Amino acid sequence: MTAPEVVGQYTGTRFADAAVDYINAHPAATPLFMYVALHNTHAPIEAEPADLALYANITWKPKQTYYAMMSAVDRTVARVVAALRARGMWDNTLLVWTADNGTPVTVAGSNGPFRGGKGSNWEGGVHVPSLFAGGLVPAARRGVVLPRSAGALHIADVHATFLARAGLSPADPNPRAPTPVDGIDVWPWIVGDVPTSPRTAAGLPLDHLRIEGTAGQNASTTGAFIKGDLKVIVGNARGEEQASWFGGPPDYFSPNASGKPNITAAACSGARAPFGCLFNLTADPNEHDDLAAARPALMAEMLRAFHAFNATYHPPPIVPPSEEAAACAVAVASGNVAAPWRAAPLPQDM
Repeated sequence: MTAPEVVGQYTGTRFADAAVDYINAHPAATPLFMYVALHNTHAPIEAEPADLALYANITWKPKQTYYAMMSAVDRTVARVVAALRARGMWDNTLLVWTADNGTPVTVAGSNGPFRGGKGSNWEGGVHVPSLFAGGLVPAARRGVVLPRSAGALHIADVHATFLARAGLSPADPNPRAPTPVDGIDVWPWIVGDVPTSPRTAAGLPLDHLRIEGTAGQNASTTGAFIKGDLKVIVGNARGEEQASWFGGPPDYFSPNASGKPNITAAACSGARAPFGCLFNLTADPNEHDDLAAARPALMAEMLRAFHAFNATYHPPPIVPPSEEAAACAVAVASGNVAAPWRAAPLPQDM
C-alpha cells in the first residue's frame, strides 16, 4: 500500500517539513521534546536531484548518492535550528545529533579509519559521531571535541541526560523493573564540570547462540564489552564489512588507510582460545592489535566482566520453546492471511 499524497516526495524533506511545522505551531514557553528520525542515510540509497548536483564531480554513483543524502541531513538540522531560533526557543534548547550505528559499507558510506560496520561490534559498527548543541551548552564548551581517552558515552545516556535536565530522575519508577535503567546523566562531563565521563563501562549487543539438540539451552553468548580503555569481543565478530579488509574491491568505501589489521584478529572466533579478542581503544582505536594471547590475565578479567554483564542482560540464558507451529495454525484458521506462502500448506507440517 502507498500513501497517494506523498508518492514522488522525498521522505527526508517531508520529515523536515513536519518538524518545522510542529515547532512553528508549538507555544514557545511550553517545554518540547522532539525526536526526528530521518531515513537518511539508510537504504535505499536515494537522493534528490538538487543534492546530487552538489557532487557532480563524483563519478561513482553510490558514493555520490550517499554524500547527497548526507547533505539532506545537514539541511534538515539547519532548518530545525533556524525554526527554533526564529521562535525564540534556541537559547533554552539542548539538541543532540547522533547515528544509531555505523554504515554497512557494502552498500555505501564509510566508517574509516575504524574497522567493520553495521551488524558488527567492531568500532566501525558502534563508534559513531555525535554532537550536543543548543543554548543550554555553555559557550566555552561549544566546538570542544571530547577525546576517547576521557571516556565514553552510550546512546542510553542521552535518555538519562534529557530527564535530568527536565528535573526528573532517570531511575525506573517501577520497583518491580527487572533491571535498572542503563543510562547515566553525562551532563557534568559535557559542560566541563568533570574531566572524564561518568560512564566507565558499556555493554555492546550480545547474542545467544543455540546449538541444535541442546533442548533450547543457549550454548554460548557472543558480543562485546568495554571497560575503561579496554574492549573485549567474545565469539565470532560477525559483519559483512570484514570483506573490505581482506581482498575486497580497492577502497571498498570503508578505506583501510590506517593500515592492514592483524589478520589473526579477523574473526574473534569462539572456537579458539582465548575465545575472543582484546583491544586497547585509546592506544589502538582501529582494533589492529589483538592483546588476548599476550595478556591472558587481562583477557580473563575482561571475560569475567563480560559474563557478569551478560547475567543481567540475558536473565536467564534460555531460549524459549518455539511457538511457530501454533502461530501458523492460528494464521491458517483465521482465514485472513495471503496464501499460499509456503510450498506445504498444512499447519502440522510447519
